[in-house]
Amino acid sequence: MLPPVNLRPSFNITRSSHVRLTVADLAESRNFYVNVLGLVVSDEDERTCYLRGLAEACHHSLVLELDEEGPGRSRRIGFRVFLDEDLDLAYAWFRERGLPAEWVDEPYQGRTLHVSDPIGTPLELCAHMETRPRLHIDFASYKGAHAQRLDHYQTFAPDTYELCAFYGELGFRNSEYLEHGDKLLGAFMYRKGTCLDLAIIENSGPALHHFAYTVSESHDIFTACDWAGIQG
Repeated sequence: MLPPVNLRPSFNITRSSHVRLTVADLAESRNFYVNVLGLVVSDEDERTCYLRGLAEACHHSLVLELDEEGPGRSRRIGFRVFLDEDLDLAYAWFRERGLPAEWVDEPYQGRTLHVSDPIGTPLELCAHMETRPRLHIDFASYKGAHAQRLDHYQTFAPDTYELCAFYGELGFRNSEYLEHGDKLLGAFMYRKGTCLDLAIIENSGPALHHFAYTVSESHDIFTACDWAGIQG
């Protein structure tokens, strides 16, 4: 049995938005995401690279941040909220439940809120982001797999049912699920008009398993594999 879904949540999350990663080698990571996956650089400096898919107008869906001291890791997974006032409602909602919530300044975004879910997954909420031209018909810009837009995240959690219930309270619905007997092992949840924004799989967590971009054609996936072989 799946936990209930709140169809009128206290604040309105609309979709998966962006992910922040730390990387040990910014140049090599940039090379992979640009030449293998085909993402576009929106802005960059010596320590940070902001990337987006070809069909994305928002400034970034992936942020690479240099950290020479340790292995790459996920810093935050981001969700977009509908209105700026939803951020204030979210701040109050998390604080009332004893969960972390703090305001931060992030380049190229409007007001930004850092929160965490009950198992400690670091989340980032924003309502606005600077825009850049979409490049989905600028075929001269195409490289690698021609990644179009960020689609979803998959995370690990020690108890899938409990975390599914938490995100259900935030209005996330289930498109599919995995169970064994009466135990929920996997929940595939969405807010935007596709089947998935967040997948939760039972395992040691919190941890980010992967984030995924859509491509236009199935052969683009094979192109990414070919490019990865060349780069390797």
